[in-house]
Amino acid sequence: MKKLISILVVFALAATVSFAQEGSWSVGGGGEISTIFNFVPDDAVVGVHAYNNYGYYGSSTGSLSATYSNGDISAGLSFDLADKINANVSYDSGDIAFAAESNVFDLLQGEAFGFGIARLWGYYKLLDGAIHLEVALVSRDTNYWISNEVVAHVFDGAPAGTDAAFGIGGGFMSVDGHNYLAADFNLSSLVDGLSLGFLLPRIFNFIDEADFTGGHQYDDKKWRHGDPKGGFGGFHPVGYATAATVKEAFQLLRFGVKYASGPIDAAVQFALTGAGSNPGDDPDKANSGLYFGLNYSINDQMKAGIGLQGHFDANESDNNQFAFGANFSYGDGPFSAGIEGGLFFANSEDKGLLGIRPKVSYNLVDNYLNFTLDALLLFCLDSDAADLRGMYYEITPELSFNVMGTGAGQGYYWPNATAIILRYKLAGWTKDGQLGDDADPVYNAVDITFKWSF
Repeated sequence: MKKLISILVVFALAATVSFAQEGSWSVGGGGEISTIFNFVPDDAVVGVHAYNNYGYYGSSTGSLSATYSNGDISAGLSFDLADKINANVSYDSGDIAFAAESNVFDLLQGEAFGFGIARLWGYYKLLDGAIHLEVALVSRDTNYWISNEVVAHVFDGAPAGTDAAFGIGGGFMSVDGHNYLAADFNLSSLVDGLSLGFLLPRIFNFIDEADFTGGHQYDDKKWRHGDPKGGFGGFHPVGYATAATVKEAFQLLRFGVKYASGPIDAAVQFALTGAGSNPGDDPDKANSGLYFGLNYSINDQMKAGIGLQGHFDANESDNNQFAFGANFSYGDGPFSAGIEGGLFFANSEDKGLLGIRPKVSYNLVDNYLNFTLDALLLFCLDSDAADLRGMYYEITPELSFNVMGTGAGQGYYWPNATAIILRYKLAGWTKDGQLGDDADPVYNAVDITFKWSF
């Protein structure tokens, strides 16, 4: 066995040298080591953390990738101490693209169609780019026909101390690991900046629908989450049942229109979001959703926009949800500020939740040091609910030091690729939600992130 491994290694190295004479190699990586001082318990605690842990993802880790490129083709390996070793291959000529990525160990064992597939998607641009046709078994991370997302910025996250987010505002076309067929028709030859299309989920489905009880009833559980439907990459028409009925797929069909020209970009989405899952719901009736977003550049310093999103229950209109938001921002040199706000109604009897999110940012030292103050305030417009819960607050001052001096600003991925980030977060409801007594903060913590990129 050792001799066989040695022979394979020699052949691999020889092939690498041969290919490298025509193409090129690129190597990159990064790392994060974070800690958090949490003052909520009676005795303050300290431990390992990650910058994005508040969003329930991320970790202190290190990563490395090695990629070989030859013209439009590339292939490589990526390593992450907190994740997996993935192999990837891609082709991108501009008009044609294809990408595949898999867990190496699952791939070697022939089990990639378990949980091993990380990406498998591709597209064609036809008629000089007038038609963009994309198919995905496990999609890339993108968002179709989207514009202003102010509603998501205010209401999509989960407030501290709650089990689930409101889950509204980001439209219905945000994909990352989904399966679908999408077609986008560029109509700029008729109206400058206009495009429209459709997206059909589950058409390449190979998973069972998950018994997913978290989140809210309008999420994408019906076309992403679930267990693999067997360890194979297809379904024979005789002897195997397909993973989803045709009706289930078309009950998730969605359409989008986008216009972007000059100072305006706007988008509209209409989506079927599947049959209801409550007892007694008619399986032939599909719930639906509507999204609208608009951004307007007033001038080089000022921008404004609006957004709205509605979720409509086909069986019980009292369960319909609706949210509206607006935003304004100003930026000039080292200083920037903005405010976002909106209203959210969870059902027909809900008197509403008012959300306000102001933000101020200033570059203290050009290219190196930024200070940002971000806040979120939520007010129950129902007096009874307000008496029990009070006001929700989230206050986050953050100091970002770009070690390489490549640009000052707030941001984990950009511009702070190699940086030290100091952040304090205080969050919670002012009352306990049960007796209306004063409540302690849910978050009261300082975290420090040390970050590298190379």
